[in-house]
Amino acid sequence: MSIQVKVPATTANLGPGFDALGMALNLYNFVEIAKSGSSLIEVAGEGADQLPRDATNIVAVAVQEVFRAVGRAETSLSIRLNNRIPLARGLGSSAAARVGVMVAVNRMCGDTLSEMELLALATGLEGHPDNVAPALLGGLVISSVEEDGSVHCVRAPVSDPPSFVVLIPDAEVSTEEARSSLPNSYSRSDTCFNISRASLLVGALMTGHHEVLRVALRDKIHQPYRAKIMPWFNSVVDAATESGAHGAVLSGAGSCILAMTPEDRVDAVGSAMLTALRNHRQQGRYLNLKIDTDGARVVE
Repeated sequence: MSIQVKVPATTANLGPGFDALGMALNLYNFVEIAKSGSSLIEVAGEGADQLPRDATNIVAVAVQEVFRAVGRAETSLSIRLNNRIPLARGLGSSAAARVGVMVAVNRMCGDTLSEMELLALATGLEGHPDNVAPALLGGLVISSVEEDGSVHCVRAPVSDPPSFVVLIPDAEVSTEEARSSLPNSYSRSDTCFNISRASLLVGALMTGHHEVLRVALRDKIHQPYRAKIMPWFNSVVDAATESGAHGAVLSGAGSCILAMTPEDRVDAVGSAMLTALRNHRQQGRYLNLKIDTDGARVVE
């Protein structure tokens, strides 16, 4: 008997909420597992020509973590990954892979682990919860990690959500490269700037006050530095807002750029973002996505 899990893409940070805010989007990977005589990993779709099929694949490590946590000997599994989330673009592909296979193995073990226990395991592997939390829980999630590694999160209701136009450049950006571009410390003024914007952003999304999103999406902690390795970023953001978007931000560490947009401006915003990208001699595409409120779910 096989177990299949559907797990959403995620967008982290949302501008000012660095390493704290994340949201699930309706673009999905599918993970299917079954007991097997020997371990096997198959990959279709995004990353099929890049991802390893052996124990170095991150899903293999995630499987080991779940078996260890439930106190069971590891079982040989056949794992099939059907990926629709692009790799190394800031849409939570690694979080989706880890969460998807962990939910599947946990179901195989009788759902022994709670959602919060799964979240703690996934955060330990991922390094931070801003992608794995919404991938697991769905919706808009605010999360925090304590000094001892314990994870806390709140799933916030979103009122009248905007559309999310996601520009997907062909160019990849590794999370490690993007993090290495950040400074080691920040001024008090920049820190306070982001605290106020992140708070305003959560309030705006919870209450549907889209008119403040252009202010709420501003950031001084990571985007100004990451823009140096993505020279098209500022041009694309300007194109989005000039075409009617409420605002635009890096999705995670990039290279994707997400614009919160009124439904009637989706195509205008997407086309303008794509033109701005091409003006920098880069190619890509855009998607019109919605918020996913289910998170990772076993497909019955």
